[in-house]
Amino acid sequence: MARIILLIISMVSSLALSAAVAPAAGAQRHSGRPETLPDAPNLRKGVLGNGLTYYIITDNSDAGMADFILVQKPFGPSVNPDGRHGSAFATGLYSFPGNLGPAFLACAGAPVGTSSFFTEDRDACIYRITDMPVTGMAEADSAILMLVNIASRDAALPLSRQALIVSGDVDPDRVEEHVSLLSMHEPLRKTDGSRKTGGSTGRGAGRPEMSGTVRIEDSGNFSVVTVSYPLRPLPEKLRNTVIVPISGRMNLYISEAIDRRLSLAAESYGLNLLWHSVSVRESGPGSVLGIGLGLASSDTCIVKDMLKAVMETVESEGFSMEEYRMADRAFSGGTLGVSARNLRKELADRAVSNFIYGTSLASSVQERDYLLARPLSDTLGLDYLNRYASAIFKSGCARRDSLPEAPAVMNDPFTADTALLPAVPQRISARLVRTEHLTGASVLPFSNGLKVYYKEDPEAEAVSFSIFYKGGYSEDTGISPGAGAFYSDIMKLDSVSGMDYRRFERLLECYGITLECDFALNHLTVSGKCPVTSLDVLWRGLNAFINERTADSAAFADYVARERMLLQYGDGSECREIADTMDFLLHPFSEFSSRKRLSALDSLDYASIRDFISEKLDRTGNAVFAFVSPLSVEGFKDVCRENAGWFEKKKAVRNRNYRDNLNVLTGQVTSKLSFGGHGADAEYGGNV
Repeated sequence: MARIILLIISMVSSLALSAAVAPAAGAQRHSGRPETLPDAPNLRKGVLGNGLTYYIITDNSDAGMADFILVQKPFGPSVNPDGRHGSAFATGLYSFPGNLGPAFLACAGAPVGTSSFFTEDRDACIYRITDMPVTGMAEADSAILMLVNIASRDAALPLSRQALIVSGDVDPDRVEEHVSLLSMHEPLRKTDGSRKTGGSTGRGAGRPEMSGTVRIEDSGNFSVVTVSYPLRPLPEKLRNTVIVPISGRMNLYISEAIDRRLSLAAESYGLNLLWHSVSVRESGPGSVLGIGLGLASSDTCIVKDMLKAVMETVESEGFSMEEYRMADRAFSGGTLGVSARNLRKELADRAVSNFIYGTSLASSVQERDYLLARPLSDTLGLDYLNRYASAIFKSGCARRDSLPEAPAVMNDPFTADTALLPAVPQRISARLVRTEHLTGASVLPFSNGLKVYYKEDPEAEAVSFSIFYKGGYSEDTGISPGAGAFYSDIMKLDSVSGMDYRRFERLLECYGITLECDFALNHLTVSGKCPVTSLDVLWRGLNAFINERTADSAAFADYVARERMLLQYGDGSECREIADTMDFLLHPFSEFSSRKRLSALDSLDYASIRDFISEKLDRTGNAVFAFVSPLSVEGFKDVCRENAGWFEKKKAVRNRNYRDNLNVLTGQVTSKLSFGGHGADAEYGGNV
């Protein structure tokens, strides 16, 4: 086996790769260099669509062990992308910062004795990982991924000048499949500066015309705009290099990213979209991207320009790294968490994460440090994803080279708003932890009055949180029947820390944080999910959400106008009539009747309601904080100690009229409804 490996290295050094894989008559001979490998049943060889040559040598003489080798043929002297010579570059342990290479291999299952080293001569650079135990594919994947990161590091060195060798007690079928999957991690090779597009547009700059079909259904004051946009199958050249999981997720990425761009663009154009949706469906040999928008009829002339601008930018520029992260459900679900179980997901998920985040280290702490230290623009998978996107959008290779030319609204750096969140002093300490027998959750009491119910769940992929306040909108003495349906929405109208709420929400989204409000009859709940690495931002965000609120009358006016339009025209008339009938007969005092909501909408007092909401949120002494995460109790306590210093226990407030108010809201009122066109007033009693 050693002789075959030496032959392969020799062929790479002499650039005889193509002859070794598929010998051709008349192939150029290199003096003293072999052009072909001997045929052997234990040798498998091939070339991937991206140009990388691979060799798999089956050798079970040393059971459960394997060697992994990457051979590179540089154009000139062996100099790495950072300007240092190869030997100096190798001391940084390949493509991992902070000498993380050994730790990476150790976390993957390699013993301390596993050797990984680098050699070079005038003809080739050779990276070796030897004596690696391969009881499962997870260990082999880690070694392959490490070498692929090296192969992909220098965009000036084509993969056609590199070869990957796997030799040892391995399953050649599985190794070949996994090599094909993991080695797609590569930047777009910039062979020339030209930029082709999907047709002549007559406008220069290579920007294609939008080729979607637009339909507008106008029903008076309300219009529905739909766009059917054909997506072509990938060209054969790209199809050979596509990771199957990426292919399956790409439609999701495109849908989510375009949906977010529509929301941003609508604000930029001054449009008040009642709703918007984006989806991709299969249709014949390709797919169809469908976009649906609901808006006032007076805005239909503007929405065409907005759609055109959004789609043309997507075609010509692709998406940013932030947009791919936002679209990836795994990021919001906690891919960057600390649960060890997350590190051994199925291969497809690991490969996709490797694309999006640029690495897939075996330790989540290392992965977090690596990502924080690595600029987004350096993420190797971005160009590949945009090449995929540009191909199915019938345009040329979308690159981020011209990112500054894209509309600013598409690339608004919301993470910069983090500085607007109030700073948190570190001034609390936790007492001993006790266990709550009723819930099985630990209770963490702090010196400033904060009490957190916490449950450690090693299987959790993210932090789930919930803040519960007893007493809901029934405590509002000035509430009118049906108005309670709007309280949850009105909570999201105030400005937070000087940002309008939508911008505050996008700031949280940039960190993978979701936050929902449920202002119900008898309780108020603020809940959501957060990646472990964003816990500090979550605590600061909760502080701002609860304590840094200011009125935003313009947002309230927009909300009322949008809700009125939806209640009047947003649903089908037949469905709305049935819903109103059932609500009238079964729940005459509930909040679900569109007619009742429309009547209550006209009587909403924003100033009064927001004062009530602020007073409710200020009663933190009445609140229960509950968290579930993969962090240990001690680890989570440290996060609280560092970031929850803003909490000051407020005296619990008892509403003496609570029961009376509850009775008012549960049916002991007079409801005046004009139903069925008869205009009859009716009085009802009973419970919801």
